[in-house]
Amino acid sequence: MLLKLLKYNIKNIARSKWLFGYTLLFFVLTESLFRISGTTSKVHISVMNIMLITIPLVSIMFSAMHSYSSREFTELLLSQPIRRSSIFHSSFFSIILCLAGAFVLGAGVPLLFHSVGDTTALIHSLVLLLNGILITIIFTGFAMVITTAIEDKARGFGYILMIWFATALLYDALLLLLLFVFRDYPTDYPALVASFLNPLDLARITLTLLLDQSALMGYTGALYRALYGSATGIAMSIIGLVIWCCIPFIMARKIFLKKDF
Repeated sequence: MLLKLLKYNIKNIARSKWLFGYTLLFFVLTESLFRISGTTSKVHISVMNIMLITIPLVSIMFSAMHSYSSREFTELLLSQPIRRSSIFHSSFFSIILCLAGAFVLGAGVPLLFHSVGDTTALIHSLVLLLNGILITIIFTGFAMVITTAIEDKARGFGYILMIWFATALLYDALLLLLLFVFRDYPTDYPALVASFLNPLDLARITLTLLLDQSALMGYTGALYRALYGSATGIAMSIIGLVIWCCIPFIMARKIFLKKDF
C-alpha cells in the first residue's frame, strides 16, 4: 500500500508547474554560470550561494502548500483501513523525491556534464548535489511539522516564513553580533556548537571546506578547518546535516500518528 500511495503522490506532485519552473530555474542559472565564468570552482561557489537561499525557501513553501492542499485527501485516507505510518511516509517521501529530483536534474545535469574528465570537479559537484538533497529533506521536514501541528494556514505559513528567515538570514547576523559583543572572551567552542544549531551553516561549512575558499569560510568555517582539518570537518558537517534530517522527520511523524484529524 505504501508503494501505491507513493506512486500516486509522485504522479500528482510531478504535474505541478512550480516543480517544472524550479527545475528550469536551476538548469538555466547553472548553465549560464558556466558560460559566463568558464571556471568550475567559481560556478560551484555561485551555485552554493544560490541554493542556500533558494532550496530552503522552495522546499518549505512547496511542501506546506502541498500538505495543506491535500488535507482533505489525507483525511479520506485516514478513514480507510490504511496504516497511518504508510500515509505519512508516502506524503513525506513523495515530496522529497520530487523536489530533490527537480534540483538534481536542474543543477546536476550541467554540473556533471561540465565536470567530465575532471575528478576533483566531479567530486565537488556530487557533494554540492548531496548537500542540496539534505537541505531539501530538512526543510521539507520543517514544513511537515508545522502543517501537521497547525491547521490554520495563515498561522502555519507565518511560522514557515519565520523558520526560513531565521535560518537563512537572521541566524548568522545574530551569531556575528554575539561574537562581537563577547570578543574579549574565548568563543571558539561556543561558536562551533552554535554552527550545529543551523543546518544551513553546516551546509555552507561543508562546501567552503571542500572548495577550500578561505574568504567564504567565515569564522566558524575557519575554526572547523583549524581544529579538525578539511576532511574531518566535512565529515562532521555532513553527519550534522544527516542528524538534522532525522529531527523534523521524527517530530512530524510523531505528531501525525497521534493527531486527531
